[in-house]
Amino acid sequence: MTDQTHSSPTDAASTDGQRSDTTSNRDHTETALERRSYMQLLATVGVATPLLGASSGAATAQATSDEWESAADERIETHRTGDLEVVVEDDSGEPVADADVAVEMDEHAFRFGVALDAPTLLEADETDPYREHTRELFNTVVFGDHHKWRFFEDNPQTADDATAWALEHDLDVRGHTCLWGNVNAWSIPPDVVEAMGIDWPEGGADDPDYDPEYVRERTLDHIEDLIEHYGDDIMEWEIVNEVLHETALIAAVEEGPDEELDPTAAATAPVLAEWYDHAQTVADREGVGIAVNDYNTLEGDYADTQEAYHEQIQFLLEEGIDLDGIGFQCHFDAAETLEPEAVYSILDEFAEYDVGLRITEFDTFQELQDEEWESDEAKGEFLSQFLKTTYSHPAVEQFVLWGLWDGDHWGDNFDGHEADAPLFYEDWEPKPGYDAYTDLVFDQWWTDESGTTDSSGRYETQAFLGTHEVSVTVNETTVEETISVTESDGTTEVVVTVSDESEDISVGGYEPQDTTGDGLANDITGDGQTTHDDVAAFFEHIDADAIQENPQLFDFAETGDIGFSDALALLRSV
Repeated sequence: MTDQTHSSPTDAASTDGQRSDTTSNRDHTETALERRSYMQLLATVGVATPLLGASSGAATAQATSDEWESAADERIETHRTGDLEVVVEDDSGEPVADADVAVEMDEHAFRFGVALDAPTLLEADETDPYREHTRELFNTVVFGDHHKWRFFEDNPQTADDATAWALEHDLDVRGHTCLWGNVNAWSIPPDVVEAMGIDWPEGGADDPDYDPEYVRERTLDHIEDLIEHYGDDIMEWEIVNEVLHETALIAAVEEGPDEELDPTAAATAPVLAEWYDHAQTVADREGVGIAVNDYNTLEGDYADTQEAYHEQIQFLLEEGIDLDGIGFQCHFDAAETLEPEAVYSILDEFAEYDVGLRITEFDTFQELQDEEWESDEAKGEFLSQFLKTTYSHPAVEQFVLWGLWDGDHWGDNFDGHEADAPLFYEDWEPKPGYDAYTDLVFDQWWTDESGTTDSSGRYETQAFLGTHEVSVTVNETTVEETISVTESDGTTEVVVTVSDESEDISVGGYEPQDTTGDGLANDITGDGQTTHDDVAAFFEHIDADAIQENPQLFDFAETGDIGFSDALALLRSV
């Protein structure tokens, strides 16, 4: 996103529901199997239109070839799936052949997330689409405003209640953000703004008194207080958001009031290392991760910004900071898209740091350079292309949409734009982006396989990394297991024991047995072998209830009915 200047709300504390006016508002009740059923019910099957490959000059230019997509699909198979082997045994440990096996995905290991507005979430009930779609479509959430410094200090209960809801519904929570230097976005408490030497009466900072040590102490204390407050309920914190673009906090400590720093100076400021070092100490104690985050790092032609981002990351690593995540905001206007190959190349460069990569704030609502998106379909096609490209990179671990619904999206607070979220119109009708997203996440990248075990009792398939429900059925007895496929290399093996829970059956005083392991009671007399005596006993009692009411045991001819053909089939087996 290009650098912009924004106006502020008229009253920072007017309502809980107020969203900040900012460059960064870009910044188990149901099981995941129910999520899958829900998606099958609601989603349009597939994305029928060909994927587009946008360029910095034309957002909807047709890709020159399908090579990028076939390459991405190959990488996805390599890095996002693993081999799964289901071994079926009976109570004695013997393999069971021809057992029916079904493998249904429960949850992705990859973090698919969305930004939420905490007050909107808390005002909704469980049947509200805002909550329902969040539960069904995502496994990770982040709150656009209410973990930010001033919002949190003014009303921690809102942040706490929203976080609690997410955790109750088995959603991981990202922390956005400990510090952010945008004064006009209401992200910094007024006492700190005054100590920064800034006069900001509309935000309650009308008595500036420059005190860099006070700023330093308050920032360090807040980092510790916020991370400790949530402990490991927050999986990862962005410690300082938009270091390269919102430099006021750094400048207040390092330079003086109202001073601006160029990106390189901000990226290598001593206080930045101090903040991250302190954050790492606290985060390690609480068992959570720490990350960086900025924009124009994976959009358009911003080589200078990307170079400064490299300098920031290199600086922190050289200072001994153990980063867990590198965030790319990814707010794409129509003139700032990139071809898949360019996106992948940039990701490759940052992957060299051996730090997990995150797509943190994706949307496509902006038209900043007199170039409009061709249509909502074009936006959906770009979402599909960009999501597939980034998901195919092995270093990318998260993909977060910055909002899902036009009824609550930050676009209408940004430079006169209208709300334009990626997935839903204001009346909750799905956008083309919804079809693109669900087609990939819940169809193309969702394990739904079935088959039967071989003679060794084994069933093999390929599964996307994540948790799965494995269902095994033998003679109308079904056993279910939940397993996790976590490695793309090697094979995940699960052993399922299926007990014969059927009642003993008597045919003419005999107790028929299955001596071949195929589920059929071939030994009618129960003497351990199949002979003509078994055929005679079967034919004599073929109309008995014990046989007719248990066709799964006596359907030797595989017709579904028990009759003379089954006697002939049994005879042929002698």
